[in-house]
Amino acid sequence: MERLFMITEVAQLHSISKKTLLYYDRIGLFVPKQIDEDTGYRYYVREQFPYLKQIIYLKDLGFTLIEIGELLENRNMTMLITELERRLQEVTLEMEALRRKKDDLRYLLDFYKQADLVDERDLYRPNIKFFKDREFAVEYANPEEKSLGVMLAYRRILKTLNTLNKFSQMPYGTVSVQDDNNKSEMYAKIGAFIELPESIENIDKIYAEGGKYACMYKKGGYFDEKSVQMLSDWCLENGYQPIGNFYDFSLIDYTFVNADAEMIQEIQVRIV
Repeated sequence: MERLFMITEVAQLHSISKKTLLYYDRIGLFVPKQIDEDTGYRYYVREQFPYLKQIIYLKDLGFTLIEIGELLENRNMTMLITELERRLQEVTLEMEALRRKKDDLRYLLDFYKQADLVDERDLYRPNIKFFKDREFAVEYANPEEKSLGVMLAYRRILKTLNTLNKFSQMPYGTVSVQDDNNKSEMYAKIGAFIELPESIENIDKIYAEGGKYACMYKKGGYFDEKSVQMLSDWCLENGYQPIGNFYDFSLIDYTFVNADAEMIQEIQVRIV
């Protein structure tokens, strides 16, 4: 005589709930082999177990119950392969998105740990750091608008990167661009920048060559001429020649303070 399995046994064997099996029965996805008319008890046979296993497996892979029902009802190998390939592509994209989130979380964790260590004793004390080549997305502002113009330029970069689905949590701030024809003119252009984790086409970019940089933590807003001049003077007084743009990296912004004067940033400029 064929062995019949009660619904509780099937649920235990497959590590699912009785409620789930009742739901599968109700929607016609996985129905019992027999139902006792007197007691209403549901019974299954072992030949049904591979079918249930496939339902559980496909559901775990992210297929909807409707998709699973269509796949198993047709019993078409070609259709199954096509759908598995489609789901593999989806999972690959999901994994890439999760990788970006993981990188963002790691960056933010390191970033805020660093920012938390900066205190009043560290401000306006220039020092030397070394950096690799870096690339920044950039938008320029009207110098007369100063901090407001930089803030709006930063929002335009965010919009562009979001449109390209390329935005990630990366260092950002203000850039002061020298005039190539007049090296004493630091503010030929000012703007906002966001460091790029990878090269991106079809956006405005600037390139920061790797090497030795003079750096200084300071308080102030997005466009701080006094601090830029202070770092420039320190470089010259100590025998260094500033080269190229001044980058003002934001560490503590309006997320944690209520005024420009309380913001903390780090100015960087390459030196020789």
